[in-house]
Amino acid sequence: MKKPIIITFSAIFLLAVAVGAYLLNGCQKNVETIELITAYVVSGKVVDDKTSQPLADVIITCLEKSATTNSDGIYTFYLEEFPDDLIKISAKKDGYPVGTTIITSGSYSSVNTIRLMPPAISKTIDDTGGSLSIGNTESIDESQKIEVIFPEGALNNSTEISMTPLEGIAIPDISPRKTLGLLNAATVSLEPSGLTLNQNATASFPLPMKMDPGTELELLSYDEDNLTWGKSGIIATVDATGSIAVAEITHFSTYSIGIEGDYTEEFSDSNWLEELSPDQEEYCYQATVEYPDGVPDDISLVWMKNAVSQNTELGGRVSFFEPTCIPVKNNTETTKSAATSRTATTRAATFNFVCECPDYGEPPCDDCYLVSYVRICVVTIDEILEINYPKDDGWENKRVGNTVTFEKSITCERWHCPPSCYHKGGSGN
Repeated sequence: MKKPIIITFSAIFLLAVAVGAYLLNGCQKNVETIELITAYVVSGKVVDDKTSQPLADVIITCLEKSATTNSDGIYTFYLEEFPDDLIKISAKKDGYPVGTTIITSGSYSSVNTIRLMPPAISKTIDDTGGSLSIGNTESIDESQKIEVIFPEGALNNSTEISMTPLEGIAIPDISPRKTLGLLNAATVSLEPSGLTLNQNATASFPLPMKMDPGTELELLSYDEDNLTWGKSGIIATVDATGSIAVAEITHFSTYSIGIEGDYTEEFSDSNWLEELSPDQEEYCYQATVEYPDGVPDDISLVWMKNAVSQNTELGGRVSFFEPTCIPVKNNTETTKSAATSRTATTRAATFNFVCECPDYGEPPCDDCYLVSYVRICVVTIDEILEINYPKDDGWENKRVGNTVTFEKSITCERWHCPPSCYHKGGSGN
């Protein structure tokens, strides 16, 4: 049974700080005009899910660009264009399954923190075989576990095997519901990823609903290079209990049972947090989900919530079990300068810099409201030996060698709109 879903967000207001555009009017003959490039700053944070501590040296990928988190777990991308569709941000670090988050054009300045899952359970298994199992909260039968049984000879020598169940926002990427019509269930990461077995191991996946014994289901695998879910080529078969699907796996990967289905979603009323303290580094909110037509007794409610957490297109991934947090700092819309090469000159140059608020026009919907933000205008002129620069009108200047940087801050107002202004929920089957 497929039920429509309504997501209710609370406290999702972000006070944006914009580093603004500047205009350069007139310049000395031997100095070329500064080129203006409008850029979007996409910035977020990566933490360890168990300790909530920031993770450094995480490799972040976004639109074929790469970055690395700093010691505070922060990463930043400058995008000259922002697509209208969903953007995937992936995070990869040795010892953790791949993590991802999703952002849309209406929420690019609000990137949810990526929480990487440390290995949940580890065990050394040698050539005599063995097994590894762990609980799964999505199962319709809470006593069932994800389990992998290794026969004798499956491994050449003693190998440390780790198993990590992934649910909701911890599942890498969205499910292939638009390409294959499938939702993820009983997702698990087996490490070391790519390990090939000499003999097939038997993997058991608890199901979020009862199914007829003998039902065949697609076993999905995650492609870490292309950041997509696809068919593994392995079929899982529902066992006699009707609550477990069993498959023979040949290698290690991040696996998931493909469940046929879809859902619809839309925003309900939201409560907006209107003030943040100046030194606040992040804000958190608890997302909730409601089912207007009730909850089916024969489907796991945890799995239903996780399916929306993983796949929602209404402003970015959220958890319905734990607060969702967004870094406040480094989430900005900016215009940065890319200065062309210049010829040094001993003649003085006079520049007129203009710093003003942009006109955002009419709001895109009635739910928008005005918020104040700081616009910082920055101009950097290099290879100038002598310069007459404005000393009043609020401009601050700093000279290092032959480079002079001008900076001015003004307070502007812009429209703040909920993500529902930009994206409408899709309709399911």
